[in-house]
Amino acid sequence: MENTPSSVGGIWQTLVAGQTAAFPFGSASTDDYRLQPINSAPGDAALVTPVATAFSQVPGFATNFPNLVCAPYLDYRSDGPQCVELQLDCIGTDSCNFLYTAQLDYGIDGNTDAAPNLVGAPAFLVQHDVPCLTAGFTDNIFLSYTGSTPGTDPPLRGGGTGGHSCYVSAFDPTAPGIPAGTTVSTFPGFEFPSNTKVNPIIAGLPVPLLWAFNDNSGNPVTNLHFCKAVNANGTCATTGVVAPWVHLSLTALTSTAACQAVATPNLPSVFNSGLLNLKKGQYSFIWDTSTKIKGLKGCQVRVVLQFNTGGASAPALFQYAL
Repeated sequence: MENTPSSVGGIWQTLVAGQTAAFPFGSASTDDYRLQPINSAPGDAALVTPVATAFSQVPGFATNFPNLVCAPYLDYRSDGPQCVELQLDCIGTDSCNFLYTAQLDYGIDGNTDAAPNLVGAPAFLVQHDVPCLTAGFTDNIFLSYTGSTPGTDPPLRGGGTGGHSCYVSAFDPTAPGIPAGTTVSTFPGFEFPSNTKVNPIIAGLPVPLLWAFNDNSGNPVTNLHFCKAVNANGTCATTGVVAPWVHLSLTALTSTAACQAVATPNLPSVFNSGLLNLKKGQYSFIWDTSTKIKGLKGCQVRVVLQFNTGGASAPALFQYAL
């Protein structure tokens, strides 16, 4: 990235766990970055600053992802298509070191040979503890992308943890384009239980979780492993576990001491052997809800899935009935 970058400042916004904060940028009303913290602390706030640079059709703008090019933005075009890297800064107790999901909305510039029609194999890249611009992106936190034609708004979703970070939308120019209106997801949500309503649970009774896991082209990932514990730097702390892996944990949405206590960093011991590979990208996990903690009636928690790529998702809400 040899061209002189340009940036437009934003405003600090207070963050509330479970609520989405929108950070508009650019000259089009469709451009924004949306951040939903999963387990942030009261008083946390964030700032998102876009930094633009010239688009290149030649892959290699990201050292660790040599097959990708950054996505050219429609409304940043001046003398040529512009890529936009987004710098996230935080203040407060957590300094952005909380789990979150993020969504990036922007218009694709189709006036290039590399992106004349559709985007293929999308990526949501991030590098922590650096300012934008950077070429050292380390993680692809991609969760989902909805295909669109140039000039329209393609939602790109991802999730992870970590602050003072630089994000960018990217894609593989050699991959087949995703048809307009088609959504590709690595983790589209639980097939069971419900992702759209509160799921009642009773402490001591096992809860089955069922989901599919894909790559960023929508192909099933058939070798996902179970990581029982994750280190502070996002690596798996379970001996012998290799990528790709998933870690399951709880986050409390109720402020009572009992509810906060049951949402420990790692789930209780599993009811069966752990993650079950049902083949063809389908997985099942039996959550053992046994606990000695009393007073959980009414406690609401989310199950959070964290992947080795840095992506995190919290799609299902549970409430203790007893």
